[in-house]
Amino acid sequence: MGKQLGWNTNKDGTIQYYVDQTNYLTGLTSLPVNPNLFSNKNSTPGYLFYDGRVVKQSTDFSSEFIMIDTKYSQITISSFDDNIQTGRIALCFYDSNQAFISRPLVGGSYTPFSNNYRNIYWKSVDIPTNAAYFRVSFGGDTIKQNSIKKVEFGNAITNWVAASGDDDTVIDNEYAKMMYYFDNSGFLQKSGNAIINGDKYYFDSKNGIVINGSKPQYDIGLTVISDEYTPHNKLYSTNAIDIENVDGFLTADSWYRPVDILDNGTTWRPSNKGEMRPVLMVWMPDKQTLVNYLNYMTSINMIGYSKTFTLKDNIKELLINQRQIQIAIEKKISQTGSTDFLRDVFLKFVATQDNWNKKSEYNDGDHLQGGALRFVNDDNLPKTNSSHRLFNRYPLNQKGGQNKDSGWQGGYELLLANDIDNSNPVVQAEQLNWLYFLTHLGSINSNDDTANFDGIRVDAVDNVDADLLQIAGDYYNETYGLNKDPNKANQKISILEDWAWGDYDYMGRMGQTQLTMDTGVKDGLMGALGYWNESVKPLETIISSMHTDRRKAFGNNRVVANYSFIRAHDAESQDIFSNMISANVKGADGWHPTWEQVEEGFKFYLADMESTLKLKTRNNIPAMYGILLTNKDTTPRVYYGDVFHEAGQYMANKTIYAPVIEKMLKYRITTVSGGQYMNMNNNALVSVRLGKYIDTLDTDYSKLTANQQKSARESGSVVVISNNKDYNLNNNNLVIELGLAHAGQTFKALAETINTPYNENSTGKLDLDTEREKTTNEKGQLIFTETEVVGSTSPHHWGYFSMWVPKEATLDHDVREFVDKNKYSDNNVFHAGEVLDSHVIYESFSNFTALPTKPEERANVVIKNNIDYFKSLGITVFEFAPQYRSSTDTSFLDSCLQNGYAFSDRYDLGYDNSPTKYGTVEDLQNAIKSLHNAGIQAMADYVPDQIYNLSLPEIVATNRVNSYGDLRDTTRFQSLYYVAKTKSNGADYQARFGGKFLNIMLMTTPKIFDKLQISTGEKIYPYEQISQWSAKYMNGTNTLGKGAYYVLKDWSSDKYFNINGVNTELPAQLKGDYTQYGFVNTTSGEIQYYSMSGAMAKDTFIQDEKSNWYYFDSDGNMAHKKLTILGYDYYFTENGIELINSSFADSDGNIVYTNSTGKGISVYQVIYKNGLYVQANNPTVLANGYQMFKDNKKYLWFDNGRLFSGFKIVDGRFYFLYQGEKITSSFQNVAGVKFYVDQNGDTISGLKYSNNQLMDFGHDDSFWLKKVLSEPKPEFMN
Repeated sequence: MGKQLGWNTNKDGTIQYYVDQTNYLTGLTSLPVNPNLFSNKNSTPGYLFYDGRVVKQSTDFSSEFIMIDTKYSQITISSFDDNIQTGRIALCFYDSNQAFISRPLVGGSYTPFSNNYRNIYWKSVDIPTNAAYFRVSFGGDTIKQNSIKKVEFGNAITNWVAASGDDDTVIDNEYAKMMYYFDNSGFLQKSGNAIINGDKYYFDSKNGIVINGSKPQYDIGLTVISDEYTPHNKLYSTNAIDIENVDGFLTADSWYRPVDILDNGTTWRPSNKGEMRPVLMVWMPDKQTLVNYLNYMTSINMIGYSKTFTLKDNIKELLINQRQIQIAIEKKISQTGSTDFLRDVFLKFVATQDNWNKKSEYNDGDHLQGGALRFVNDDNLPKTNSSHRLFNRYPLNQKGGQNKDSGWQGGYELLLANDIDNSNPVVQAEQLNWLYFLTHLGSINSNDDTANFDGIRVDAVDNVDADLLQIAGDYYNETYGLNKDPNKANQKISILEDWAWGDYDYMGRMGQTQLTMDTGVKDGLMGALGYWNESVKPLETIISSMHTDRRKAFGNNRVVANYSFIRAHDAESQDIFSNMISANVKGADGWHPTWEQVEEGFKFYLADMESTLKLKTRNNIPAMYGILLTNKDTTPRVYYGDVFHEAGQYMANKTIYAPVIEKMLKYRITTVSGGQYMNMNNNALVSVRLGKYIDTLDTDYSKLTANQQKSARESGSVVVISNNKDYNLNNNNLVIELGLAHAGQTFKALAETINTPYNENSTGKLDLDTEREKTTNEKGQLIFTETEVVGSTSPHHWGYFSMWVPKEATLDHDVREFVDKNKYSDNNVFHAGEVLDSHVIYESFSNFTALPTKPEERANVVIKNNIDYFKSLGITVFEFAPQYRSSTDTSFLDSCLQNGYAFSDRYDLGYDNSPTKYGTVEDLQNAIKSLHNAGIQAMADYVPDQIYNLSLPEIVATNRVNSYGDLRDTTRFQSLYYVAKTKSNGADYQARFGGKFLNIMLMTTPKIFDKLQISTGEKIYPYEQISQWSAKYMNGTNTLGKGAYYVLKDWSSDKYFNINGVNTELPAQLKGDYTQYGFVNTTSGEIQYYSMSGAMAKDTFIQDEKSNWYYFDSDGNMAHKKLTILGYDYYFTENGIELINSSFADSDGNIVYTNSTGKGISVYQVIYKNGLYVQANNPTVLANGYQMFKDNKKYLWFDNGRLFSGFKIVDGRFYFLYQGEKITSSFQNVAGVKFYVDQNGDTISGLKYSNNQLMDFGHDDSFWLKKVLSEPKPEFMN
């Protein structure tokens, strides 16, 4: 069988171009780029969204996207409802001459891909062999010709048009063809270089596109761009009143007062005060933006003729049309008497330009809010500079220097919004001030100390400087003496949200000033019970995952003071709910939902929770609580969303799990005590609490007093669990040892699953009204026969679950202990043991709770009215939601739901009778007082990491980084000025309370301020009060969609336009200066460049009209060879083009690779000498990076002369290595985060089907597993 015409990818990955079924091209040739070559990994599907956005992998099965399957040469279209069947979606193919070929989607009946909640229909069609272009129209929408977007994907460059009618063709074909080189065997040449017909050509290593490195790719000659308009368009003055600015800098939205106004488009007259015009009306940063501006203005009929402008047009002609638009604008202003219309026009135009919108910010999923920006110092921006900004000083890297490539030990610095610099001693003092405010809330507001918070939950511990933990601990010790009296400590319990496994041991070393998480409890329970429909783990995982070893009965076991839980507002709930909104609510983004979408999405969430065959929500919740609530040496935390509906009004409706959780909580008060053991018994998990005073199975019961014996017999518990719906004992008995203390004793079942056969709609249940009893034998053994323990299915449980307590146990008995009689000499604040075991923490909120519609629905009002309920459940610590007034910027889920984590003013807890989501500050204080009256502690959510959407902008120098703060050096977003929302207004509650309590603490607790902090080596600094936030107190922020170049600058001088006194810098057009533009050949033979602003390019990169990059040195001369620029090696061809995505041999014979910004990496040979790996040509230099080992010609990863094992992050991608070699074709885990590496060792993104699971690894630069999709394998992946 012959080859198909055009591009062909062979099994070995080589690429050829066939002109017929047997003959292929050789040599240098210009070819149209075929849509069948969208990726150099031909089995990887890619997606183009209907609005022209390019996404290399889809993150969800949603409506209206296009998938190019390069392996099978197919395009797959998806849509909700009947858009495909009715023919409302049009797909047309065109050949290389843009002639219409076919329209394969013509309606008809198609099978839905998934009908779990809503039908998603798919249709796959073959790409014709002669197709070079295609277009798709969803719902018959049209896009005007001059709004066509060029879509680039891999090595394909095609054009996009959505319009109705079969006769539409792809237009603006300027970049439709590229040069390629095929060797004598017809194979496409990628990487390297060659002399062809006397010219030197370089071959792109990514897609084989040829660059001519000899002949100039630009036009020589300067064009005068100043004219008779120039002196009139000059800026009136550099006073701030005459030009809009941010901190003195011009932005793409800046307007200015010109010297003269072209009245009615005909006559110049002097401008009046306040008469302003857009800067962009008279100045453009480059020719491309000018072309875009002209096309935009003609598209909205600003001038009376229709024309499409391109980069091929002469710059003079473009400038003449720019003046015609100025005339038209002035005429319309004279007619309307207003510039309001013009504001709207220019705002919309600016938003369309990549330099001034999110496309230039590389928002590709490496941050929760699109992208992260790190603040850097700049001499021209002294007000936002900082000498601190120590990054990633989480608990296990508190002193810095940990190699994060050696294994995940904590979180990342840039989590959300404006990231507060907690390494700044001034900020540390402010965090202490805020802690004082929360713990003295009632005293400050009402002179009522019964309305003060007791303890705190520290949010995002692994994302903040760990000094804050010691500062908080020192505050509690110095203020309340917690380290001197364990009973005082147990009355002010604080907890940490510290997910890293190593934090447990860290807190053990650091004085146990707060309770650390035992993350293994959640992970083990979820792995074996919660994730049954995705990747169920053995029940033994529950035992082995915990920090505390519970396999053998013990009593006084000393472990690190900790708490544990199953779910939380942002764990095993938020992500599930959000993803279900995205999947099932039309047009919804579950991470940025409206309240209507939350309400609609909850219907699917609730239906799934109450079903037997769950698709997304977690299974076996009651069984997990059976373990959680009976575990020893941990304080359990109960989650609101397991008892009450996550959405809807606060505490309005209970879940199906509420009755059993409430019953277990109530009996916990009366029965859960004594030693514990947990083991596997006949493939079931058994957990036993032995009862009051019984530490082990060997405890001599006879030596107890009569009252102690009575308490022992009335307490204790047994939990039995299987996660197998077909579980049975296989003719065996299940024998559970309870010890002689419980010999001959009757136990009653608090809850037990009822045996029902498997059915996805099973109505089986967890029986709470069982009257079943069992009696131990004379040895204290509780024996179950094979007919008693049988697997079943129900919405509550999948397998078998029961919980047993002594029949004598009554709810009027209390075995808890709240007085610690032990004497300690370890200087720890908290101590695991019976007292902490007696506590129960209640996380009292869900993110998705609705906004109240009347005062009585406010959460804090409802809490006050339900105190008796909480007390009856044994709740002793009430963890409040973050009470702060939320930003509503909708940049992330938190601000959409107003849950309190996205605050702009963290001192505003609902003052001035203006309620937050949870109520007024008076409501809060009343709730706290009521809890205290019932003996329940009030815990505040202390959120020191971020602050959102401050009201005043600041200009800050920024780098585009990943969440750890590492430079994204595959982008050119470095040291760029950015308009950040980092300044508070100075008239808010931050201004009222910020720093106001530091003087009190200096007098009452001075020791706090004398201590050198571990991270900084400095004392906290209380003498500068933060009454107004500013970027100088922050590490960075999230990208805001304004674009990398929104703050205007000259491309050639690299100077930002500003009116800041002696440093004032303005474009020539605003100065009224004579201006020339273009490339020029000097008398000495050098090439120089002048920008549209009239400046010569020096010490900067310049991009030409064909997207080639050049560099001009300090003398303004173009580079033509290797240069080291700011520590990086760059390589340039003879005609000055920067080599990007290339590989070649340098003058020393080393192989050089350049990335997407041209940064070069040399590969050298390595030898083994004296126990270390060193450079072969320079043995004194240790081998580092990915290099060739001379002995076996293998490429290996070296780290300071040794073979590296672990994982590395390179250009944002993870690589897993063992003894220097890349691990390939396998799943890898880093602290519970799953990756998959392909046959080349690259971490993948997008979709992967494995082990009967369709897995979503997200967008590029976001390579970890996001979710497992339960849908069947799609047709296009077969």
